[in-house]
Amino acid sequence: MSTKRKLFSNFLSLAILQGLNYILPLLTVPYLTRVLGSTSQGLIFTGQAMNVIFVTVTDYGFNLMATKQIAIARDDKEQIRRIHSTVLTVKLLLMVISFLVLLGICLIVPKYNEHFVFYVLFFGITVGTVLFPVYLFQGMEEMKYITILNVISKTIFTVGIFVFIRDKGDLMYSPILLSAGYITVGVISLFMVRYKFGIKWISPKLTDVKYQLRQGWSVFVSNAAVSAFTAGNTVLLGLFANQKQVFYYGGAEKLINAAVSVVNPVAGALFPHISSLAHESKEQAVQFLRKSLWAVLLVTVPITVVTIVLAEFIVTIFYGFHYEQVVLALRILSFLPIIIGLNNLFGVQTMITFGYEKAFMRIMLITVIINLVLTVFLVPQYGYVGTAIAVLLTELSITVREYVFLRRQGIRIL
Repeated sequence: MSTKRKLFSNFLSLAILQGLNYILPLLTVPYLTRVLGSTSQGLIFTGQAMNVIFVTVTDYGFNLMATKQIAIARDDKEQIRRIHSTVLTVKLLLMVISFLVLLGICLIVPKYNEHFVFYVLFFGITVGTVLFPVYLFQGMEEMKYITILNVISKTIFTVGIFVFIRDKGDLMYSPILLSAGYITVGVISLFMVRYKFGIKWISPKLTDVKYQLRQGWSVFVSNAAVSAFTAGNTVLLGLFANQKQVFYYGGAEKLINAAVSVVNPVAGALFPHISSLAHESKEQAVQFLRKSLWAVLLVTVPITVVTIVLAEFIVTIFYGFHYEQVVLALRILSFLPIIIGLNNLFGVQTMITFGYEKAFMRIMLITVIINLVLTVFLVPQYGYVGTAIAVLLTELSITVREYVFLRRQGIRIL
């Protein structure tokens, strides 16, 4: 298969995947909101946000760094086996640590202790994600398998919601169904890796473990920073306010994430290609990135405009009438598709690919401080509106800092 056809195939697979990742859950949102109510929906958003943080910890940046390593060594099966075995082992260890942290939080914090079993059941999302070696499929540019497996996961969850959840007493089925989908896909993917691709798990060497931890550290810190001001802000909102406030912000975030998901297939398909291209010629990679920039803007600018104009209509369709609070939050967050699209291009696609992981990490660490200051001042006083403003300003800060850094390095994409 030619490079262009392979790139288009990967983009198409990831486009379908991202569409299903957000469209199928969104099909259940109107139903769950009406059946369970905004408070219960807020609990679900909190459980999902907590697992976004745990998934970030267990991923440890491997979905970028291990993907890059496998993309470069794709013809060396022995090397791929070593990378996969080491990464999977480290992810499993981080999963155990994350679960212990979850137990500690649920035992110590009264608001979480009240729903102890609910949040523990949600941890199945993290378990399934750890078992699913996305980095391997992406590095080998076999994204169609990611799509197929995720269709299975989301279908299990979506169908199960309509079958099992009929009233407020059925809330507990939500984390059970969602976790079941993720874990099923994770187990199937491991069988595929072993029997379709012939990649066996081998006991990793300590030197390989240390190497992967060093390689992923900068990206991990950067990703952890992102989680701190996205999913982390949702968790903090639940502590500072109540679950209705979480629903107002989380409802808008769900919708805007669906819009942002349009950018993700482009980013996912481009990363292994740009990594390979930059390995051969930095100049060619920069030229390719410049073309990619206009493609990102062409997609994200119309999405932002449509979201602002039709915010009230969109919220009414998904959540019903009398949710003006969600409309306001959605309009504040509507600029995120453009900002995150540029953020990904400048940061992940360029800085990570060209080896500026430490600089990328420093930008993210500074951003965490900015976000914490904004959250402390805005959220207690303005609730969900303060959270939305804090997230928007934080994402904008990242993009500006990345752009300035690249200009100083003589890399002019824009």
